Amino acid sequence: MKVVVGSDTYWPRVNGVTVSINTLKDELEKLSHECFVFAPRYSDEVDNDPHIIRIDSLPVSTISKEDRLTSPFAIRKVYRLLDGIKPDIIHVQTEFTMGWMIKKYAVKHNIPLVITCHTFWEEYIHHYIPWLPEKFERSLVINLTKKFFTDAKFIIVPTKRMEDKLKEYNVKAQTVVVPTGIPKSEFDGVDKKTEKESSFLYEKYPFLKGKKILLYVGRVGEEKNISFLLKSMQKLKARFDNFVLLIVGDGPKRQDYERMVVELGIKENVVFTGYIDRKIIKKVYSLADVFTFASKTETQGLVTVEAMICRTPVVAIGEMGTKDVMQGDNGGFMVGEDLDEFTEKIYLLLTDEKLYARKSEEAYNYAMNWTTDKQILKILDVYNKALGVS
Repeated sequence: MKVVVGSDTYWPRVNGVTVSINTLKDELEKLSHECFVFAPRYSDEVDNDPHIIRIDSLPVSTISKEDRLTSPFAIRKVYRLLDGIKPDIIHVQTEFTMGWMIKKYAVKHNIPLVITCHTFWEEYIHHYIPWLPEKFERSLVINLTKKFFTDAKFIIVPTKRMEDKLKEYNVKAQTVVVPTGIPKSEFDGVDKKTEKESSFLYEKYPFLKGKKILLYVGRVGEEKNISFLLKSMQKLKARFDNFVLLIVGDGPKRQDYERMVVELGIKENVVFTGYIDRKIIKKVYSLADVFTFASKTETQGLVTVEAMICRTPVVAIGEMGTKDVMQGDNGGFMVGEDLDEFTEKIYLLLTDEKLYARKSEEAYNYAMNWTTDKQILKILDVYNKALGVS
């Protein structure tokens, strides 16, 4: 079948939606389906894949300097391209201009429409538009969500918690829970011992060698609760000094956090690496001894699973999507937002070799429940039902 995926975010923007779309496209193509991705043009990026279609976009710097929205003036071009493709399914991934444009096309041409709801906007909107009153924010999110999802044949949600939230909003379309899978091949196959001996990071950061490595991967934004993570590092340093926390990623709060590590007296224990190419990120996961994750706003928190595939145990705050993924102390420890408890679990993993070996193996085995080859079959079942194929 021909599937058109529409999104207002895609490479080179690094986030969970981008990764999810990339995974969906790869898995559909492995099964001999065609998948076209309609996405914004960021600058002068060149896509060698003709199935990735870039559309002119506009900056939204007042909300996010990293993001762009598809230009609404490109609607005729988008519709001409869709006319040429003649899609069997239209799968919308974001609720912004690209999503609205191809959603309208699907409705007009009676093409089955599937929408994935990736984001708890009720939790995120304040970080992007902090000047709006909280009650107005919630009302705005509920009304826009109900309106946007009205015409969907099916809504794919990554967690039961997201499904419950849409029901709370009184969204009528049928929902199906399908977690975003992790491509095992992208993260498996790296030996932790080898990385400890000869990591590519040692060339730039030679002081990492011989240290215990803690890791965070993700956007460096306020919503990720990195300030909590840094305070935990301060507590850990009082008991165990031979560690470095790698913060892999970038974002609007990086400079604030760089100042914070100085104020907390942990400058020698924290390294901000910026973005690292996803093709080699598994080497960083494998180098790490513990993956630390304090975000409370995740739809899924799949970085925890990526770490687990690399046999790196996780210590995370058990909120929202992270709670849905870890479901307890699977592959590490899931704790409350308590600095002492969070820090204690990291300390235990760094100092108890038997516990570490058990949790490392447990992490890998648990992560196998989240691989893409299992999840793509569920998505194809949704597509077939939308098409009326039993």
